[in-house]
Amino acid sequence: MEIICENLTKIYRQGDREDVTAVNDCAWHLPTGSITVLLGVSGSGKSTLLRLLGLQEQPTSGRILFDGEDVTALDESARARLRAHRIGFIHQNYRLIPMLSVEENILLPRRIIGQRCDEEELKKLAALLHIENKLANFPASLSGGQQQRVAIARALINHPPLILADEPTGNLDSGTKQDMIELFSKVHQLYSPTVVIVTHDHALTAIADQVYQMENGHPILRTR
Repeated sequence: MEIICENLTKIYRQGDREDVTAVNDCAWHLPTGSITVLLGVSGSGKSTLLRLLGLQEQPTSGRILFDGEDVTALDESARARLRAHRIGFIHQNYRLIPMLSVEENILLPRRIIGQRCDEEELKKLAALLHIENKLANFPASLSGGQQQRVAIARALINHPPLILADEPTGNLDSGTKQDMIELFSKVHQLYSPTVVIVTHDHALTAIADQVYQMENGHPILRTR
C-alpha cells in the first residue's frame, strides 16, 4: 500500500488552555512495501501521526491517501471496515485479551470481519513466529517476547497491506529485542506489507528502508 500525507495537521483543543498542535502541515510519502521507522521523543507527535495513519483519529486538516484514495473523506463506518480489513496494529503493551487463548487472540481479526481462518495458514504463521506450541495457552502464561509474537501474528492474520507498530520493542529486554528486530525483517520478507514503526529505539533503524525524526510536528528524513 502506498501512503501519501498532504498538509496533514492535528490540533488538540484544550478549552481555556493553549491548543496543542501535535502534527503540523505534514507532507509524507511511504512507498508500497517499505519499512519506515519514525523516531522521536515523547510528546513529539509521532504516536499521533501513527493514529492518524491508522484511521483512529481524524485530522484537523489535510488528508491521507491510501493507494490514491482519500481515506480522511470516508465516514466512520467505512473507516472501521478499512481498519479491520487492511490495517494490522502492533502495540507496545500487546493488548491481548486475557480470557482468550493464543489461538483465539490471533484469529480475532478474522472473526471481526466474519471470515474463518485456514488451519494451515494459522500453523504456518505460528511456526514462523515460534509460538506453534503455545496456541492453547493464555496470555498470562507467556513471556513478554512471546506475547509480542502473538500480537504480530494477530496483526498479520488478515494479510493487511499496512502494518502500524507503536514501540514494538519497548517492553522487551535487550536479547529479546534483537530477536524481535530480526523477526520483523523476516516477516516483512515473507508478507511484504508497508510497515510504519514509531519508536525511541534506534536499533530498529537497521531494518528500515527510510528513517525519519519527528520534530515540531514534522517527520524529517534522516541520512544514515
